[in-house]
Amino acid sequence: MSRSLSDPLLELPAPEGLRAIVWRLETESGQARYLSAKNLCFLHAPTSLAELRFFLASPLWAGGASLTAFDGENVVGSVMAYWDSQENERTGLKTGYTEEIFVLPGWRKKASPPTSSAKV
Repeated sequence: MSRSLSDPLLELPAPEGLRAIVWRLETESGQARYLSAKNLCFLHAPTSLAELRFFLASPLWAGGASLTAFDGENVVGSVMAYWDSQENERTGLKTGYTEEIFVLPGWRKKASPPTSSAKV
């Protein structure tokens, strides 16, 4: 799947009480909170703390971050995004990647698209 970055992004309102931040998962407690939520969404293929830390130590993560949604201190969804600098250099393209996209089941479909004033 690919998407042109010149196309505008659809803006959706966040559900009340939800906040989203760019998060680098620097602390052990943060990594544990992230994994707890992620593994609830991927019960068939849980990620270990060692696997997460291996990725966080990789060159890919050096230019990456997660956009993570919180309800208070609880992670409710996240997406990891990063560049592969070597591939971009090799191809001459500016290509980014998203992985580990998840939203806890109870938070799915909470935001609704903006309403239009146009009559159908």
